[in-house]
Amino acid sequence: MLNRKMLAITALSALTALAQPVFSQTGPAASPDMQAQWVSIPQVLERLEAEGYGNVEKIEREDERHAYEVKASDRNGRRLEFYVDGATGEVLPGKPARVRRDD
Repeated sequence: MLNRKMLAITALSALTALAQPVFSQTGPAASPDMQAQWVSIPQVLERLEAEGYGNVEKIEREDERHAYEVKASDRNGRRLEFYVDGATGEVLPGKPARVRRDD
């Protein structure tokens, strides 16, 4: 019985060790070239305010999309969630994301 447990633990450890390098890869968004191309969060905030957005609640970097996820109010006071291009700081086209209800 002890040998089966040891064999199972050894096999699980080996699988974990083999899988770790695959899961630890961060992909192209994390390359030094891509990181240098990100506009800063203060730059994103400045651009959003210039375009009439206010009450910015969240600006979060989304590496997979190379964009920032933003929660803010538009000029009419509607709460929106949308994405901003990580390289240019421009609001990405498309549906102004989800209209959120304030609780």
